[in-house]
Amino acid sequence: MDRWRLWVFAAVLEDAPGSLLTLVSAFANRAVSLLSVLGCGASITGEGLVLVSFRCSERRRRELERVVRRLAVVRSVEAVEVEEPERGRVVLMEVTREGLSAPEGLRLVRLTERWLLAGGPEPVLRPMLRGAIDAGIVARHAEVML
Repeated sequence: MDRWRLWVFAAVLEDAPGSLLTLVSAFANRAVSLLSVLGCGASITGEGLVLVSFRCSERRRRELERVVRRLAVVRSVEAVEVEEPERGRVVLMEVTREGLSAPEGLRLVRLTERWLLAGGPEPVLRPMLRGAIDAGIVARHAEVML
């Protein structure tokens, strides 16, 4: 039997009424409880960004990813496994320019031109984030509650 893991899906959605409901319904209709939801819209680009965290097996994650990718409001989706939930963190970062590199043990996923998702152990993530803020690479950030 597949063991349960902690996942974060980062979805770029059409920024329109009902888009968030469409996304979260895909999970609810499959009896998957969401641990957290973090979202922001951008009326200029017409895209919204939503992060959801949840626990399920690898098999169920693949099924959910297929379902979410097929939703008409979804433009893209990335799945990130949080390998050490007790120590791991996932942070959404708005970047102002290039120059951010991932130290060993940290995963960076580009979601859009200006949004990156970073995941990994807190002792690795925090110094990288602080350095990127100090260097003016990261304008703002939000931590996904796990």
